[in-house]
Amino acid sequence: MLNFCMTNAFFHPFIGGTEKMMLELGKRLAKKTNFHVLTSALPEAPESEIYENMTIHRVPATLQRMPYLYPPPMVFAPQARKYLRELDQEQDFDVFNCHGRWFPDFAYSIKYAHKNHKYSTLTLHNKRPHGIQKRLTAIGLMYEYWYGINIMKQATKVIAVSEGGKRDVMKYGIPESHFEVIHNGVDTNKVKQAEPTYREKYADGFDHVIGFQGRVIKQKGIDYLIDAMPSILDEFPKTKLLIVGKGKMLPELEKQVSKNGLRDNITFTGFIPEEEINNMFSSLDVFVMPSLWEVLCVALLEAMSCGVPLVATNATGNDEIVKDGVNGYVVPMRQPDALAEKIKTLLRDDALRKKMAKNSRDIAVKNFEWDIIAKQTLDFYERETNEFYKTR
Repeated sequence: MLNFCMTNAFFHPFIGGTEKMMLELGKRLAKKTNFHVLTSALPEAPESEIYENMTIHRVPATLQRMPYLYPPPMVFAPQARKYLRELDQEQDFDVFNCHGRWFPDFAYSIKYAHKNHKYSTLTLHNKRPHGIQKRLTAIGLMYEYWYGINIMKQATKVIAVSEGGKRDVMKYGIPESHFEVIHNGVDTNKVKQAEPTYREKYADGFDHVIGFQGRVIKQKGIDYLIDAMPSILDEFPKTKLLIVGKGKMLPELEKQVSKNGLRDNITFTGFIPEEEINNMFSSLDVFVMPSLWEVLCVALLEAMSCGVPLVATNATGNDEIVKDGVNGYVVPMRQPDALAEKIKTLLRDDALRKKMAKNSRDIAVKNFEWDIIAKQTLDFYERETNEFYKTR
């Protein structure tokens, strides 16, 4: 049985795309490994606990909001390094798996493993910091050349959650042999069709409901979806767009909606609780992800698992979920007309929507179910560590 240590600045009960992935993968790996998590302390979370067979260690940390950088906040936890060394002395870990290179106190686990001749992986949830905004690109690249690229090179292997993410980061000069691609997954037993309660709540009297769910930030391209709405409404005037989520771009988007006279047809729901996700997705005729920057979008996976046709841009990783013409359509980024046309194609044809909805669910169950992803991951670690420690 492998002794496994997963590290990241955030973990359960903090909820984000990366943290959700860590939790779902971790609780499955913990059934077959001695599984520990080292993360930062959050308010009202115990210093240590056993949760879903995972032993979670939380170290004191300071969270610093940085409004011009990508959320969540920066975490400073200098004691994490000492905790890690002491924990390894106690457990003698076979594997260190770090999620995210952006938090040096936790990415230190890669440096530690490298120095002590132990197997380590960095799970890559982000590609290069290009294409979001100029300030973030400049700061992100400074960090990469100071720390991030070195961490990727010191890891025994880098696990990329999409082929597109792998190809992008290879541009740093890291060879393809240094990567393993293992997609994110979705719990298809929990994320599935449910009562479409959001139609009655937000779209009573409307013929069609389309939706977006995610952080309301520039990289998601929501402004282009709003720009697509007049064309959609010309043909389908009783269409409601639900924008589900919160973020700093919300005031700007609300002004855009008002300026274009779309307040009757676009509703900002704000953040919704996890237990309502199935109801929300099941209320949609089409789920739209107009993003400008992705690696592998969790919201697309969840919408697909709920059996919803998808329209997404060709941002990295989206085309690994959306099979064009099978369970939805892939369109170029920053093109409202292209978004509108594919959405209207689906709204025109009930039979096509039903066919693509079924295909979405089938693809989720066959290719992205977490049990399948967890088995791929465990097989990878057992194969890799056996080979690694033979030569130790």
